[in-house]
Amino acid sequence: MCSSDLLGTSVTHLVIVPDGPLYRVPFDALRAPDGTLLGERYTITTAPSAAALRALWRRPRPVGGDPRPPLLLALADPAFPAPDSTPRDDPPDPLRDVRDSTSGLRTSTASAQEARLVARYGSHADIRLGSAASAAYLLHAPLDQYRVIHVAAHALVDERIVARTALVLSPG
Repeated sequence: MCSSDLLGTSVTHLVIVPDGPLYRVPFDALRAPDGTLLGERYTITTAPSAAALRALWRRPRPVGGDPRPPLLLALADPAFPAPDSTPRDDPPDPLRDVRDSTSGLRTSTASAQEARLVARYGSHADIRLGSAASAAYLLHAPLDQYRVIHVAAHALVDERIVARTALVLSPG
C-alpha cells in the first residue's frame, strides 16, 4: 500500500505540525512505502505547533510598531569547498570532517530561487548566492541591521557533539 492509497490521489499538499525533536525530521526526504520521496509526491509545509505559536504571541511587541524597514538577508546555493587534502598528521582540526563531508552534497539552484522569492517579503533585501553566501560574510557582517535572516543551505548535524554541527556555506 502506498501513501497515495491512504490519502487519495487528490491530496497534493501536506501540512505537518511537528513538536520537539520532530522539527529536525526532513519530512520531504522521507520515503513512501513504494520508495518515492514524499517531497516528490507532495508539497510539504511545516507549521509551528500551538505551543510555539503561544510563545510567539506572548512576546512583547514594541509600541507603535518597529520603525525599521524589514531588511532581509538571504544566503543560498553556496559553492562547496573541495575536500580537504591536508595530511592527517597536521594538528587536529575539529571542522575538517565537516568540510570533507560536503563533497557528497549537491548544490541546489532551487535554493537560489527560494532566496529570491523570500526576498520579496522585505522592503530591502541582501541576497547572497554562490561564493557570496560565505561563512566569512555571516561571521563578520553586521547582522543586527537585518530583521530576517534566511539560510537555504545544507546543515550537517552531530547530535552528540554540538560543536560539530555546521551550516554548509561557501568558504571565505
